[in-house]
Amino acid sequence: MSTPITCMFTSPETIHHRRRGAPVDCHVLHFGEPESWLEQCLASLDAEPINIVIVRGGFPGNIGAARAHAIGLGSAPYWTFVDADDWLEHGIVGRCTTLLDERSDLVGVYTDYHAVSPEGIPTYRTRKRPWTPLALLGSCWEVLHYHQYRRAPTLPYLEGLANAPCYEETYIAGVLASHGDFLHLPEVGYWKRDGGQSMRLQKTTLLRRIYRDIATALMEANGRWTATKLAA
Repeated sequence: MSTPITCMFTSPETIHHRRRGAPVDCHVLHFGEPESWLEQCLASLDAEPINIVIVRGGFPGNIGAARAHAIGLGSAPYWTFVDADDWLEHGIVGRCTTLLDERSDLVGVYTDYHAVSPEGIPTYRTRKRPWTPLALLGSCWEVLHYHQYRRAPTLPYLEGLANAPCYEETYIAGVLASHGDFLHLPEVGYWKRDGGQSMRLQKTTLLRRIYRDIATALMEANGRWTATKLAA
């Protein structure tokens, strides 16, 4: 039986809940979404093998800085996040953890997601493509939910992540690609509320800068990935 989520304030902005031995740190950024949405989000995490950090405000207009702050508070071997207006598919954390445990060459696992209306009514499902390093150059949306990452290779990039106010998922996936591959798990792992948390708003100048930041890593990763495929 899972331990119900009970949270303790350690600062005006950050709430922690830890489970002994949990292999995954999961952060939730709460930027004023309705409390009922946050409650639904947290309920979906209740049975998952995770430590939870909730960050409320404190990083106006900078999702990357909020994520870097939350990741830095953890210590588990893997990390992930759920936005406060969304929720997880039951059991997805455990399935992704098993894949990462079994394959040391992976830096992350990602799934498909199902979109819902602001009222929570299912609308459409995304079907992601199998991983290739250059997929990020074709579409920054390939990195959207659900992703689970290794912690150790992430830590050197927290400063860069904090400098990505949005498109932060594109940045972190890009730099991690130089450390290993991602694996696509072709099932719905995440339920994403359309019209909810988003700060992208056509910030194309920032996206171009992030692509410049990750281009070298992606090209190196593509060379390694291509060589591996040719040798197989």
